[in-house]
Amino acid sequence: KKDKPVSLDRARLNNLLYSCYFPDWARTDSQGKPFSQATVDRVMKNRGTASVQDVNPVRMGIVTNRGYLKTLPTTEGAFKSAQDLYDRLQGTEVFVGMPVWVYHTSADGQFYFIQTYFYQGWVDVKCIALTEDVNLWKSFGAPLEFVTMLRPLRKIGDAKCDMGVRLPYVSRGEGGFTVRLPIRQADGTLASQEAIVSYQDGYLGALPYTYENFIAQAFLYKGTMYGYGGLNDGVDCSGFVAAVFRTFGFYLPRNTSAQQTVVGSAVAVSGQGHEAIHNRLAATKYPTAVYLSGHTLLYLGESDGGSVFIHSPAVGESVQVTTKPNLAGVLYINEVGPR
Repeated sequence: KKDKPVSLDRARLNNLLYSCYFPDWARTDSQGKPFSQATVDRVMKNRGTASVQDVNPVRMGIVTNRGYLKTLPTTEGAFKSAQDLYDRLQGTEVFVGMPVWVYHTSADGQFYFIQTYFYQGWVDVKCIALTEDVNLWKSFGAPLEFVTMLRPLRKIGDAKCDMGVRLPYVSRGEGGFTVRLPIRQADGTLASQEAIVSYQDGYLGALPYTYENFIAQAFLYKGTMYGYGGLNDGVDCSGFVAAVFRTFGFYLPRNTSAQQTVVGSAVAVSGQGHEAIHNRLAATKYPTAVYLSGHTLLYLGESDGGSVFIHSPAVGESVQVTTKPNLAGVLYINEVGPR
């Protein structure tokens, strides 16, 4: 990981902020009604470029509740049409304990422009707590002793915790693990409070990386509704894959195009045909993700009907098991061996 920059100069920060815009092909609301130019201008002005200084300090933050990283500082979504089910301003979910760098604040004071471990974007300030204490920041962002959350979504204290969230470990007792939970104080600064994670919901340390545990973690999501970028407490295809691997200590980006080659042994199989791809997939020995154009699935094995996967298909559907009799559209096979 790179060291936190002390500050950003005017040119660097402006370059980041001006890269945030409404796509020309997605300027309607969820009902298909076009945004007025006044609405577009209001959201663009909210980037707060007028307040950029010659030198802009970078602050440390910790995510204290599940939130959404957006392309622009707004709660509004942008769609191609009334039939489009994907908010084109939605980036990804941010999860409890995630360390971030805070680069800027929106003009209305309601959003921070942040850098996460893979992405930049805007998030509601109520999800972020600031601190000047680097040791406190690291104690949540990279705890030495931690409890890994095992379930798709569990409320711990007042926070919604995703699968793979790491909470600093304090002790263990009859009711479960005592952990430290990051909280945002009234003045926006970071503090902590103790909370209990049941033994069913958490594991001390990273979950052992076994095939049995991999399958079990994947199936815990079965029935969870699709949510693009984690919207509505759901999970999309790449978010599902990232969460399952996160319980074992692998950190992947959410976008499929970036995710497919970050960890593991990614093999490009595009155009090789069903039989060659099938033989390569069937020969894998470790947990494996398969990537198609814009979609990813976790490989479970073989059946008489073809290769079996579990995935989060699309809006309106839930995480489910599927069998693919033809693998000709597969682009990458990514076998993730032991660390």
